[in-house]
Amino acid sequence: MEKIRFAVLGCGVIAPTHIWAIDGNEKAELAALCDLRRDRMEKLAEDRNILLFEDWKEMLASPDIDAVAICLPHYLHAPALIDCLEAGKHVICEKPMGVNLEQLSSMKEAARAGFKKGLITGGIFQHRFSPLVQEVAGILDKEELGTLEEVSLSFLCTRNEEYYGSDPWRGKWDTEGGGLIINQAIHTMDLLIQLAGMPDRIEGNLFREKLPMIEVEDRAEAVFFYEKGRTDRVSLSLQNDLVTSWQPEIRFKGSKHELTLIGSEEFTCTDPALTEKLSASLEEVEEKAPGKECYGSLHSRNYADFLTALETKTSPLVSLDSLADSTEAVLAVYQSHFSGSPVSLPLSGWTKPETLPYKGEKA
Repeated sequence: MEKIRFAVLGCGVIAPTHIWAIDGNEKAELAALCDLRRDRMEKLAEDRNILLFEDWKEMLASPDIDAVAICLPHYLHAPALIDCLEAGKHVICEKPMGVNLEQLSSMKEAARAGFKKGLITGGIFQHRFSPLVQEVAGILDKEELGTLEEVSLSFLCTRNEEYYGSDPWRGKWDTEGGGLIINQAIHTMDLLIQLAGMPDRIEGNLFREKLPMIEVEDRAEAVFFYEKGRTDRVSLSLQNDLVTSWQPEIRFKGSKHELTLIGSEEFTCTDPALTEKLSASLEEVEEKAPGKECYGSLHSRNYADFLTALETKTSPLVSLDSLADSTEAVLAVYQSHFSGSPVSLPLSGWTKPETLPYKGEKA
């Protein structure tokens, strides 16, 4: 297979990580960058002999691009993906898939139509490719912790006023699609879904307690309910506490042992034999990717899987449907808060969220 020529659409904070992953794969090469801000493109392009575009429509007309990595603000994921597929390009899209239910539906429809034409779409949830996460999945499948008695998710991070002031699309329902959950905690929620399954119902409450300049949540509580699964329910506690840099945990308490997954590359476990098995999986982890510490080192594996899907004409591990599932779970937390009751999945309707009152009062 000839090298797949990628364009990175959007040259913000995540773009260097995508470029690093493309550069590190012998089946891929960076062919183009696209951004409204030429200074950002030129900084990333360095001495490369690549194409630079300020308009994605112009970029998509180029015959020298096979696939596009969408690294745009959240609200632009849907129109960009649809345009890419209509132009005959394969697409790998950053999380979240979209900012509302209508976007998710239109993107899935476009992806299915594109697949019939030989176009592959996929997403970015790099932590799924962690050898530790895969080992934890095996332990749960074999019930090596015993009967699960309690499952919980805890997420703490810091995203301050400077962060939300860095781009005008952040902190707004229409453009970011939410706050803490849809942008940061979505990765840990995605791992929970991979390990415990997609819930049947979700109940959520949202709060804005730390940051008066945003419209969206900086703290949330949620419960995932399961009709048939490894557990009946999972409690979620999520907070931008302005103190903790990054602390995601999923705790599995079994009748025999307890295991806590910390991010995708750390853990604690009460059983020595399982600890040895889990520790061995950490030896497979590569060097860190460029960018924020929380990005981890697994974008390269995410890209390798996507490139294999292009070669075999199959769906990648992070398919657009599975990217949509985790995004839909986030939207369900929001929908539950604003409707005042638990919501069933799949979501059957969508009400536009309102600005949350400051200091944690419920809307």
